[in-house]
Amino acid sequence: MELSRLLLGLLLVVDIAHGAAGRAWEGTKGPRAVVPTLKQAATAVPVIPIIDDPLGDHSTPPGNPIVDIETVVGGSDGINVTLKVNFSPDTVMSNVVGFIDLDTDQDPTTGMTPQANSFIPGTTQDIGIDFVLSLFNLPVGGPVDVVDAHTGALVGLVPATIIGEMLEVTVPLAMLGGDDGAMNVGMVLGNISGPTDAAPHVGHGAILAPGKAIISPGSSTLVTTQLLDLVFILDTFGDPITSIRISLNGADITAAVMEIPPVLGSTPTGQLTARLPGVGAAQLGPGLHTLSIVVTTPAGTFGNTTTYEVIPNME
Repeated sequence: MELSRLLLGLLLVVDIAHGAAGRAWEGTKGPRAVVPTLKQAATAVPVIPIIDDPLGDHSTPPGNPIVDIETVVGGSDGINVTLKVNFSPDTVMSNVVGFIDLDTDQDPTTGMTPQANSFIPGTTQDIGIDFVLSLFNLPVGGPVDVVDAHTGALVGLVPATIIGEMLEVTVPLAMLGGDDGAMNVGMVLGNISGPTDAAPHVGHGAILAPGKAIISPGSSTLVTTQLLDLVFILDTFGDPITSIRISLNGADITAAVMEIPPVLGSTPTGQLTARLPGVGAAQLGPGLHTLSIVVTTPAGTFGNTTTYEVIPNME
């Protein structure tokens, strides 16, 4: 398993340096009799359709397991991004492998060129790949590898869920460079022998972020004598806020925070800020403390979570 990840990293680095030529379809060879049992991701978020792919457009050679993408749905809540890929009824799910490519900065001129354009003739996806979800561990029940396309480094592992003809993957945005959740998506999938289908064949799918929440300072270690200015920055991209919930270690502290009138920012979309100056770390007490905010707008739900470790002052 480690060798396959190393090879994938090397493949991505070489590809960035030399372009699309020479890409290889990497996977474990050999048939799989059953669909692997994979752990359900507990943090899936609401999704909407982002790609509609025609059934029957796959290029599976005769005698090979069919892998035919039908639709893709996706969504983000500002903390995680979820993708669900639905396949044709005749797809052999125990053989599904391939690459899901994420253009997190939504700039086609940065990152890798679309892998589907190389593997599936006639495909013209228009993304610049920043992160890759590699599915080549799925036939042996393994996790999805999250790879930085710029460096080829493995940045994390996430579980996947296979239910019927549906594959679901949820990735924390922290693994994707702290992205806000808005991203463009393309993919090339197939069986363990080779690629068979791309989605979409032209353009890309798009996941929209309902908003962005920042908690400052971010996760850090504090000593009991420290004071900090605690700041919440919310950007709903112009949508009205339906509800806000702020919690500390699971306890609702929204009312206490929102007693401070929020301030309208100067960004084009109008950020809202709330500041609590001079919060003493000693008020939190020694130990780990989790501070979370969840915001709902007509476009969806988003949020952020920060962890502070408070240690006694030893001076």
